[in-house]
Amino acid sequence: MATLRDRLPNDLRDASAGPEFDALPFVSLYQLEDEYAAEFANRTVHGVMDLVWVEEESGDIAVRWLST
Repeated sequence: MATLRDRLPNDLRDASAGPEFDALPFVSLYQLEDEYAAEFANRTVHGVMDLVWVEEESGDIAVRWLST
């Protein structure tokens, strides 16, 4: 299956792809220090899950899920 990773900008395509999943319907696209993106596709949907780590005012780290 062709992946969105092939169409990423060079800086993201050159980054680590991230983990491989045998039992999940995700294909890792890239993993940065504070962001991870994975692609999922089937016969009815094609989307990207984008997780970002942000520092809150309290100093805690929170994960935000941005999905398209």
